[in-house]
Amino acid sequence: MLTRALACALAFCAVAASPALAQQPNNPFFQVSPESAPASPSVEIGRGRVDFQNSAQRRLVDEKMPLIEKAVAAQLANPDTAELIGLRTGRYKKALVVCGVVNSVSSGGAKETARFIARPSIATLETSANSQAFQAGWKSTGCGF
Repeated sequence: MLTRALACALAFCAVAASPALAQQPNNPFFQVSPESAPASPSVEIGRGRVDFQNSAQRRLVDEKMPLIEKAVAAQLANPDTAELIGLRTGRYKKALVVCGVVNSVSSGGAKETARFIARPSIATLETSANSQAFQAGWKSTGCGF
């Protein structure tokens, strides 16, 4: 009896709450940002080496790479010297991320190498200050081995 009453109460709450939720289209909580939206309804984001992705996944990566390269380069002293190698794909929430290593030349002329995790709008490079957090992110996105 109690179970039936609880089920009825939950059903009533769901029906009563639906119009209230539908009336809040401008509430940021209900908005899906481009970063959290699935990359494409028909393309599952692959994990692993970019060159091992299927053709649909590869097209998605190729489409996003100019923005990802720009986001990584923005973190460097000499953005024009950026060379991305060892690219792998992963996922942060539902967004595509690309991970790998960036080689560049510092402002002093020395060669620098750093791992990165990037989405089309932002990139994070591994530093001594963020090493532990970066390692956790590397593993959680599926970029780590």
